[in-house]
Amino acid sequence: PGARAFLAVGRASLPEFRGLRGPIHLRMMETPRRKPALSRVRPVPGAGPFDARGEERLFRRLGIDWLVLRNAGGPGSWPKLEAARRMGLPVAMVDRPRRPEGPRVETVEEALRWLTLLTLSDV
Repeated sequence: PGARAFLAVGRASLPEFRGLRGPIHLRMMETPRRKPALSRVRPVPGAGPFDARGEERLFRRLGIDWLVLRNAGGPGSWPKLEAARRMGLPVAMVDRPRRPEGPRVETVEEALRWLTLLTLSDV
């Protein structure tokens, strides 16, 4: 209760964090035109790439106690994770949604072959 959380989960995920009681600092690509859905949200505008030292300075300036981010699968989260590690902050990582069922391919060639077959079967 009362922890100052830094969220890097996207604005659409914000309602899921209604239960947090302390200030919520939400990384946003741009300053929102309208007020966020939760009154405790404080937008933190910024566009990457970010580095660990800059993220650590930001977390210290904001007094962050918790880092919450989504597993986007790319390198964009690493500076935040490294900053949290250096500061000893707890981290909550939101897992990726399950991939939908359906055809899968591994290469461009396989994708083109699948598309060709799909197109021929539709005619």
